[in-house]
Amino acid sequence: MRLALLACPWTTAAAQWQADAGPRSAALGAPVGGSIERYLRAAAVAGRMHPLPTAARGLLPAELRAAMLADSTPHPWRAALLQATRDRRAAGAQLFVSANSSMPWGANDGAMWQGRGLNAALGAGAVFETRHLTALAAPALAFSQNAGFPLMPQFFPERLSDLVDPQYTEVVDLPQRRGIRPETRLLPGESSLRVSAFGLTAGISSASEGWGPGETFPAILGANAGGFSRIFAGTNAAGVRLGPFGTLSARYVLGVLEQSNWSIVTATDTFASITASGRRRMATGLSASFTPAALQALEIGATRFYHLPWRGSGRQWTGWAKPFSGLFSGDEVLGPAAADSISNQLGSLFIRVRVPKARLETTVELLRDDYNYSGRDLVQEPENNGALLSSVRIATSSSASAISLLTIELFDGDIRPIAQQRPQGALYTNGSLLQGHTSDGQLLGAPIGAGVVSGQRVAWERFTATGSRRIALQRWRPRSVVITDVEGLYRPPPVIIPKAYDWLYDLSAATLDQRGAASRSLEVGALYAGVWQLRRTAWNVYARASTTIF
Repeated sequence: MRLALLACPWTTAAAQWQADAGPRSAALGAPVGGSIERYLRAAAVAGRMHPLPTAARGLLPAELRAAMLADSTPHPWRAALLQATRDRRAAGAQLFVSANSSMPWGANDGAMWQGRGLNAALGAGAVFETRHLTALAAPALAFSQNAGFPLMPQFFPERLSDLVDPQYTEVVDLPQRRGIRPETRLLPGESSLRVSAFGLTAGISSASEGWGPGETFPAILGANAGGFSRIFAGTNAAGVRLGPFGTLSARYVLGVLEQSNWSIVTATDTFASITASGRRRMATGLSASFTPAALQALEIGATRFYHLPWRGSGRQWTGWAKPFSGLFSGDEVLGPAAADSISNQLGSLFIRVRVPKARLETTVELLRDDYNYSGRDLVQEPENNGALLSSVRIATSSSASAISLLTIELFDGDIRPIAQQRPQGALYTNGSLLQGHTSDGQLLGAPIGAGVVSGQRVAWERFTATGSRRIALQRWRPRSVVITDVEGLYRPPPVIIPKAYDWLYDLSAATLDQRGAASRSLEVGALYAGVWQLRRTAWNVYARASTTIF
C-alpha cells in the first residue's frame, strides 16, 4: 500500500475486543489490554510458558499459536487458545455495554468514549491468513449517551467553551465532555494488513499497540486511545534471535494523529505557525528491547516517539527518520521554516526482571517528556520532565488447571525537587504541537491524566479453563494545581481553586465465563472521588458487560 493512504481522515478506535473476551476470541489474536494478553503474562510469571518481549505488544493469531506451540507445559487456556487459532479463517462478533451513574469513567478501553449514562459498541471481526499474509478486519459501531454532568470551570474562561480541558487548555486535547449530544461513530477498529517472514513483519494498521511493560499505566503507547493510522515494520512477537547473544524485539511506526472536535487548534490540517500548528500531526517512533541469551530472565528496552508537524506540498513524511536522529535538542539544526525545528519527543527506558523460582516479575520504566539539551543536561538532571513507573507481579498459584496473579502497579508523575531550580513541563502536554500526547482527544499513554499526576493499582486475577475472576483497587490523582514562586514553572490560575489536587478511589470486581463458542463478561465497580475536579466529593457506580461469539 502506498504511504499516501495514511493521509485518509480515519478516526480510529478499538472494536472493543479489549473488553474481557474468553480464549475463543484468540481467533483474532491478543490485542493490547485484553484478557488474553493478561493471561499470557500470568502464565509466564507462573512458569507455565516462556514470556514474550514487551517492546511492542499486540499479537496476531499466528503469533499466539506459535507461542502456545513453543512450550508444551500445560496451563488452563492452552488447549482453548490452540483451538481458537487453528483455523486460518475465522469470524466473530461482540456486543459491549456499559453505564456510568454520574461521570465519564473508562480507561484502556480503546477510543470508545465511556461517558455518563449508557454506552455500547457492536463489533464484528474476521481474519484471513496465508503463510506470510494476515488480513484482520474488526470494525465497530460505538454509541455514547454522553449525558451531562457538572463541568469544571475554565481557568481561562474567555478563551474556549467549558468542554475543553480546564487546566491545560492551550497545550493538550483532552475534552471534559465530547459535545452536548449523544455520539455515534462507525470505527475501523483493530484492523491490520501484515506480511511476515523470517521473524520480521511489516504492514499497515489501525489497531492498538502497547510499548513497554506498562499495563494499567503504559508510558508511551497503550490501549487507552485505541490505535492510529500507520505503517509499521519490525520483528514478530517473539523477536529475532541474534546468534549466541540474545533476542531482539523492535517496532518502527510512521502514521498520522487526528485531534478531537474540541481542540483549540482550528483552520487547516497543515502547520502554519506555533499558534496555528495544524489539526493533524505526523507520528513516528521506535521501540526495542533485548533479552541476553545468558540471562533469559532479563529484558532491557527503550522507546522514542515523536509528534511532528503535518506539512503540505508533499512534505508530510519528511520526518520519517526522526527516531534515528540525535538524542539531544542541541543536535537539531533549524531549517528555513519553523516547522523544520518543531517536534515533541517522548521516550522511556525500561527493564523487566523475572525470578522464576519465586514466580515473580518486576518492571521499572523511566518516562521522559521532551528533550534534554545535551549529554551534560541528561547526566545532571535525569529527572527533568519525567515520571517513574514500576510494577510487581507474583503468581500466587500455578497449576495445569488454575493460575492466580497478584499485580501491583505504580505511576509517579510528581514534580521533582529539581523544580526549585528550573522550570518543569507538564506530562503529555506540548507548547508547539498543541494537542499533546493524544489521539482524537484521548491520551495515547497512561490514562491517568496530563500534568502532575500519579496513581496506584492492586489487582488479583484467577484464570481457570472456563474463564477468570478479578478484583482490583486503584487510587488515582488525575489533576493537581501547583503554584510556586519559581518563575516559569506554572502560572497560578486566575480563578479560586478550593483544593490542590483530585483523588479518586476505584474498587471493581469482574467475571469472565467461556462456554463453547460464546463468552460473557461482567464488571461492576464504584468510584469514590474524595476530591473531584478540584472542588467536590462525588460517587460513580458503573457496570460493564460483553458477549462474544466465535
